[in-house]
Amino acid sequence: MPYKPKKPCKAPLCPNCAEEGKSYCKEHARVIPPYDPRPNASQRGYDWRWQKLRKMYLKHNPLCERCRGLGRVTLADTVHHKKPVEDYPELRLDWDNLESLCRDCHEIVEGRKRERD
Repeated sequence: MPYKPKKPCKAPLCPNCAEEGKSYCKEHARVIPPYDPRPNASQRGYDWRWQKLRKMYLKHNPLCERCRGLGRVTLADTVHHKKPVEDYPELRLDWDNLESLCRDCHEIVEGRKRERD
């Protein structure tokens, strides 16, 4: 039987080797990834129609609208719903409910990042 080298443990910064046929070493074998209770993206309203509209919106509005208001020029990579889809599902595909944002501005608007200046 040929020799198979052991694979490194997938736990971050772990120097140990994984058990044979496993992804983690003995120390990290019981680590369970966090469970995300949300429905998948398609079930939350981000289906093929949304992807098509998003692409079209970014083509027509390639710059971050928030940065532009602050006098900066930044390429947008996110299309944000001004009124959330969870609260206003009927506005999910409404062009007037969208704004193009860069990643940083989107994180700030969603409250996941604090504003600098």
